[in-house]
Amino acid sequence: MKRRYLFILFIIGTVLNANDCKMGEWYVSQELKVDSWAGSVDVARNSSDWNEFGQWDFSERRDFSNKKSPVFGISEIIADEAYTQGIYVAGLANLRLNGQLVEPMMKSFFSLDLEKGTNTIELELAQLPETAKNRKVALSKVDLQYMDPSRDDILEAARLAINFLGETHASYEASKYLTKLDRLEKQNAPIEEIDKLRYEALVLNNPVVNFDQILFRDSKSSKFPSNWQGNSTYLRRGGKETQPSFDNSLQMLNLKDASMKTIYQPLDDREGVMDVCLDYSGEKFLYSGIDTETNTFQVYEMNLDGSGKRQITPYYSEIDNYNGIYLPNGKNMFCSTAS
Repeated sequence: MKRRYLFILFIIGTVLNANDCKMGEWYVSQELKVDSWAGSVDVARNSSDWNEFGQWDFSERRDFSNKKSPVFGISEIIADEAYTQGIYVAGLANLRLNGQLVEPMMKSFFSLDLEKGTNTIELELAQLPETAKNRKVALSKVDLQYMDPSRDDILEAARLAINFLGETHASYEASKYLTKLDRLEKQNAPIEEIDKLRYEALVLNNPVVNFDQILFRDSKSSKFPSNWQGNSTYLRRGGKETQPSFDNSLQMLNLKDASMKTIYQPLDDREGVMDVCLDYSGEKFLYSGIDTETNTFQVYEMNLDGSGKRQITPYYSEIDNYNGIYLPNGKNMFCSTAS
């Protein structure tokens, strides 16, 4: 059985342990002037090909608009002790720490082995397409325990979860799973075997999980409106109209065998599939999609097998309808930019 990952990730502005670090002043190379790493802050500071970028602290986002060439950034991280710090850097091509290229743990997430005192961090930002407005680059600290837990953490979390289910559900065979978990730990079993038992105990036979399928959206786009904005900001902002590409689909995950099936794949990447809401019967669902001919958000309904697609909201020029839900009385309710 393939290893299954369940991440609950908190991106935070302060680390959750006693160690800490702070960022120094940043310098960014001028377009078409620099084609490699600076190596040290002094080199960038004393070169006319580099600009002072000022303070760029963790949990801040900065805009870059380099459409002529890649650019490089360099700064110093001052750590109070030698320790490993996780960071999230969105919109990045490459990252170096103390002269060494750091491979991401997963997309945009890096593990930095900081030395006590001053460390040199360098970023490489790829050239932007001519059609792009700018690139927002975010720097955030993350607690690596949530991303890459140790073997002991995995075992302890499994015990806590199994014990909880045993205490709250009399029919749950907690002792059986705890015995198996203890045996795997003593045998120093491969993590794949531990994951297989966790999946059996906490998913397949979890009394709270009274379903065997999960419908979800799969997207290669990371675009989301801010939490105070609606879907319409995808298409119209600042008096300008855009047609973003989402390259997304609706997938069905079968919990029994961990297989996935494509329910709906739009023919046009601009269509968008989001805000999925299941009907009370579990036989159909609503979702927000973009009518590519009118470039407006509309609410659609579809059967759970991907058939019977139909638009349920009316079209009016530049009016967006989205976030539809089913009501107990059989009617639908949705958000709209109509006034």
